[in-house]
Amino acid sequence: MKFDEILGAINGKNRKKAARNTATGLGIGVALGAIAGLLFAPKSGKETRQDIKVAAEKGAQVVKEAAEKGAEVVKEKAHEASEFAKEKAQAASEFAKEKLGKKKAGATGETGEVAEECEDENVESAEF
Repeated sequence: MKFDEILGAINGKNRKKAARNTATGLGIGVALGAIAGLLFAPKSGKETRQDIKVAAEKGAQVVKEAAEKGAEVVKEKAHEASEFAKEKAQAASEFAKEKLGKKKAGATGETGEVAEECEDENVESAEF
């Protein structure tokens, strides 16, 4: 999955782009269908208006179905992006804990060595 896709799913740009593409394609298809129907169908005005009404209802149904499908895709992509972000955050947290643990261990080791040196010096100065 590309970073741009994840970012688009999070900020909603993918959803807007998909909705715009769907609406554009559907609008063009409905318009061309209506024009072809009017030009090639020798019907009365009443029959033509009825045909236009039916075509508009079908077009509205297609748009609704496309929007529902688009919404499902956006939800899925958003969930994937969320899971991806959680995994990366967890990995970063574990990495930071590991590095911090190593730093603590090193500091503890150095502190112990300094304390031992101080004790050795105190023992030596007590002997003088």
